Amino acid sequence: MRRSTLKKDMSFCPKCGYDQSGEIATWGSVCPVEGRCPECGLAFLWRDVFDPAHNELGWYVEHAVSMLGLMGRTPGTLARLVIPLFYWRAVGVEKRIGLRTLVLWLIVFWIVLHLLLSIPYGIGIWSGMSSQMYGSIGELHDRTGLKGLGVPFFNALAWPWSGAWVDYQTNRVHYGMSWTTTGMVLKNYISPMVPLFGMSMLWVVILLATPTTRRRAKIRWAHVARAALVSVVPMILAYEFARLVEGLDDWSMVGFTVSNDWGRSFGAVIMPALVLWMLVFWILAVVVGWKIRPFGMVVFLGSITSVLGGVVMLYVVSNLFGWY
Repeated sequence: MRRSTLKKDMSFCPKCGYDQSGEIATWGSVCPVEGRCPECGLAFLWRDVFDPAHNELGWYVEHAVSMLGLMGRTPGTLARLVIPLFYWRAVGVEKRIGLRTLVLWLIVFWIVLHLLLSIPYGIGIWSGMSSQMYGSIGELHDRTGLKGLGVPFFNALAWPWSGAWVDYQTNRVHYGMSWTTTGMVLKNYISPMVPLFGMSMLWVVILLATPTTRRRAKIRWAHVARAALVSVVPMILAYEFARLVEGLDDWSMVGFTVSNDWGRSFGAVIMPALVLWMLVFWILAVVVGWKIRPFGMVVFLGSITSVLGGVVMLYVVSNLFGWY
């Protein structure tokens, strides 16, 4: 990743992107320290306009210029996202937007989180499978050799999109799943993401459907896109936590009955917390981050529509894939 550089004759408002060259042409022999955009009224330091690097955040992944920097800034970014108020106070509308970097970070973050949580998840599902079908790891190795030992590792990473199982009658390892079986199993993993996705997308629709409000606040589409991408984080967490709690439930299996204590905690605590976070995140984007005034109607319409949209999307998707 390389930081994009601006030509010397290019100077734009950090908020609305208005070209400041006309304002610069009015200067005499001295360059002022502070300025104000004649288009949107944003106050800024001219050094931030001439060198956007001065207007970047050292803890924020969107401003990383290398993969190492991306990884190093992840803890600071996640820590501030826990309380969205801290995030939006720091980012606002002035900070440089790097959507490609943000997309790359989401991909890397999901891969790393998936690998980490696959350890307890894999142990859990192997515990459930071995108690019902395979016995111990030693027995699996004795019957199938080294190829059989790959089954729990493959399932930990690939389930429920694909799976592996052993046929002890032929001592062969089989890979793959039928689409029907996969579609039903995916319900437990995908359904928690659906209402969160619906909430985020309905906020985007509301903001894009009110161009007058956005023009008045001088909010660009890139600001909305940044918020939409950041709101993917709880969707990733919902998917991975759903895998984790199923693995923990299998780990605590008694006989052939699964103890659903972890699953109930996920449905009663984690999912409501993620839904609440999504709602608060977008409200604070409007009120604190973008400073849309007046914000009452936008917040009201966005909140009601996003919650209803999340419920409707879950209902539609569930009926479409036969999850009910």
